[in-house]
Amino acid sequence: MFIRKKTLFWLFFIIFVGLLLRLYNLGKQSFWLDEAYSVMMAGDLNRLWFAQINDSTPPLYYSLLHFWMYSFGKTEFAVRLLSLIFGISLIPLVYLIGAKIFDKITGIYASLLVAISPIHIYYSQEARMYSIMPLFSLASFYLLYICIIRGRRVYWIAYTITTILCLYTHNYGIFLLISEMCFFIFYRIKKRGILPKFTLSQMCIFIAYLPR
Repeated sequence: MFIRKKTLFWLFFIIFVGLLLRLYNLGKQSFWLDEAYSVMMAGDLNRLWFAQINDSTPPLYYSLLHFWMYSFGKTEFAVRLLSLIFGISLIPLVYLIGAKIFDKITGIYASLLVAISPIHIYYSQEARMYSIMPLFSLASFYLLYICIIRGRRVYWIAYTITTILCLYTHNYGIFLLISEMCFFIFYRIKKRGILPKFTLSQMCIFIAYLPR
């Protein structure tokens, strides 16, 4: 998708504003209870995966945080920076989807709303998985839309992997699957052969989620 220089300027400006808002006081406050739990769980991968028997939260975020802390340290700023990166990544994704489904102006306004959203800024500054969840959820839904429109195998693979990552980020990803099934049922599919591909992808997602 071609982006004009003016549109590209505004997109980068919005991302920059969103970055500044999320960097402000990022490491000022000490870890609160849930953040401390994230650091504890991410400290030992063996304990992390063993604890999944009794822990209701999937292990993806803790696993990513483990390697992040190993590389960048365990300070409040460093640990929360991982959530910030995922949070800021949502801004260009929202633009891409808005521009693709509607138009570029819609994409710019939608990305601006994400950039200045107080609740999204808050969770982008928290050492939890709540900034990763909307990123994977939106990417999954968008990829499903592209799969239905274009039907290429590479998109189905990308959709399946992204959805699995979403489910391994938070158990509420199951609601994403339900909404995607409803979308698939009620969307008017014009291309043949989409139903078997969708069924196969759902089976792969279900099998991958079984260990949870």
